[in-house]
Amino acid sequence: MTHLRNDESTDLRVEVYAVAEVDGERKRLPLTIYERRAAFETDFLDTGRTSVRPTEGGGSNETFEQVTVEGSGSEWGEVRDEETDVVTTVDLRNPNEDRYADLLSLVVDRRTTIAGVTAVNDTDRVRDIPVGAGQVEFVTRKPHSVVPEWWAAHLRNGERSAVRTELDAEADVAVTRLPVDLEDRNSTLETDTLGDLNDDSARPVTSGGRTVLTVRSTSAEYVDPTSEKGTIVVRADLENKNPLESVTIREVDYRIDINDVTLADDRAPESHTLDPGERRTIEFTLTLDNSRMAAWWPTHVRRGERSVIQRSATATIETGGDAERTELGFLSGNQTVESDVLAD
Repeated sequence: MTHLRNDESTDLRVEVYAVAEVDGERKRLPLTIYERRAAFETDFLDTGRTSVRPTEGGGSNETFEQVTVEGSGSEWGEVRDEETDVVTTVDLRNPNEDRYADLLSLVVDRRTTIAGVTAVNDTDRVRDIPVGAGQVEFVTRKPHSVVPEWWAAHLRNGERSAVRTELDAEADVAVTRLPVDLEDRNSTLETDTLGDLNDDSARPVTSGGRTVLTVRSTSAEYVDPTSEKGTIVVRADLENKNPLESVTIREVDYRIDINDVTLADDRAPESHTLDPGERRTIEFTLTLDNSRMAAWWPTHVRRGERSVIQRSATATIETGGDAERTELGFLSGNQTVESDVLAD
């Protein structure tokens, strides 16, 4: 009716608004994404024609400018019993005006693999995006339950593994999502947990206050490690210089701790006897509970990714008809392990 009363002429205005969820409620935001004005005219009684023409100040389109990243870095955040936070700081430039503030958020997906095993796979959303040059933080979580799996893979790699982080980000403008460029990161994790067991120096084995054997060298390696078990085979080049008496090593008890987390407290299955004047290489098998690496990880992060492995071993030494419990120095010692998992 208003169209006919106005001589078959109508001013038409089309507006498209953004809608976002604010504090749990869906609201129309004070931001016009699209606006157009036109005159709508008809001539039903004469020509029957209909026409639409833009009017003065016929509206505008609001353009959302791309948010760009100028740099980023990550560090460990809160360390809990079951998981550790990874805090990533992003330096960005947001060329859009304040009125986009309630509309704009940044969604970031982080996936980190260590030795091909997924260690972090999480998403965070940041809603307070500064205008102009600014900085935002997002937090993803690294569950400790996956540590034994990637640690075993790391050991199978000879303690040298690739660390790859993929960061996918999008600027969420409620009505659409626009990609934000975040660089992936690649680094190498290297450790040497058996370093002090690979030793070419000569050392004595004493019993009853005298040297009964000479250790010429030792070497060690992991054999088929899994997320449940880590087997270390230690080879020792031993010499019995006594031309008259044989020497037997048996009941080798060992304990291995890392940052006060016990990985092993057991007895090696082997016993060895060296005849008078004999020199040969013998083996000892040490078995670790790799599932305990989940408990180790938070202690490692709290100490700045630095850990100390403590090994102790004792054995019964028999020679000349006497038997005595003695420390095996070539199986004992401390080894420092450092890492930088979040390195660029």
